Amino acid sequence: MATVSKRVEEPHGARLYNGDCMRQAEFHRLYCEMPEDYRAELIGGIVFEPSPVSNFHGTGHADLGYLLKSYSVATPGTKVGVAVTVILSDEDEVQPDGVLRIAQECGGKSSVSPEGYITGPPEMVAEVAYSSRAIDLHLKKARYALAGIVE
Repeated sequence: MATVSKRVEEPHGARLYNGDCMRQAEFHRLYCEMPEDYRAELIGGIVFEPSPVSNFHGTGHADLGYLLKSYSVATPGTKVGVAVTVILSDEDEVQPDGVLRIAQECGGKSSVSPEGYITGPPEMVAEVAYSSRAIDLHLKKARYALAGIVE
């Protein structure tokens, strides 16, 4: 049995939809055309729009940011990001809850593009998987490993 999905055009002209399949370059181009408050990730070539975030997730996110920043302040040559865009491959553009990078001049594997996005695998990513565990603990975790993220 075949099903056909008719998409209703959003008032802002949205062209990204949960479940769409595409390459990173197309995703990024379309994502930049979306409204400022729109959020989505490309994981394994599939567009994922986040579910609502619970207070438990938000509290864990704040704690994670504090922990990573405290570590970075005490560890020269490291950089921290919270909910930043990371371009891992032609099929992955993600926004981890936390990122810890070794600065490139100190031997780190990732870099920052002229547009300000992290490209390549950071040394560590962290996810608060309370509201998003169905994705974070399975496909996203596997894609992180595939990209070479060791922590």
